[in-house]
Amino acid sequence: MHALCLSGGRPVPPESQHLLGRTRQGPIPPRRATRAAVAQHPGRRVTGPRHWIGVVSRDHVRKGVAGGFAMLNHGKLGPLTALTPGDGLICYSPKASYPDGPPLKAFTAIGTVRDSQPYKAEMAPGRTGFRRDIDWWKATETLLAPLGDRLEFTRSNWGLVARRGLFEINAADFQTIRDAMTTE
Repeated sequence: MHALCLSGGRPVPPESQHLLGRTRQGPIPPRRATRAAVAQHPGRRVTGPRHWIGVVSRDHVRKGVAGGFAMLNHGKLGPLTALTPGDGLICYSPKASYPDGPPLKAFTAIGTVRDSQPYKAEMAPGRTGFRRDIDWWKATETLLAPLGDRLEFTRSNWGLVARRGLFEINAADFQTIRDAMTTE
């Protein structure tokens, strides 16, 4: 039985199989466990909650806060499966409304992912998308500009990362934004 090459599915000759799972620098480092991997392997645990920023227009954030849910990337399932119960989610709104609203560049909601799975819901007549239940906190809209120099994720070209619609941030950045948005 031959192992298969990842770049094309061709068999790997027996004399090269010792190289599988290695890079030129050594063994391939283990990847951080994803929610899907944890579901497949219940014995593995991701330690502590993770912290996320979802990129959503303010008008859509307001609908989600009123309904107790989040919908990301126009209802796609993929981003919601990255979230696990207890994770922190902050909504960043580059615009006040989608698609042609005025620029906003503010954090518009903050909350915690509930212990539930993504589910399908109607977005508009005849169109469905996926949602995830969130316990939204009482918070005030906070502009990015005054916080920008204190946030690590803004020190790189984070606009490219934000185009994915959901990206992970470190705990210190989450706490900085939380402190600015909440009075608790």
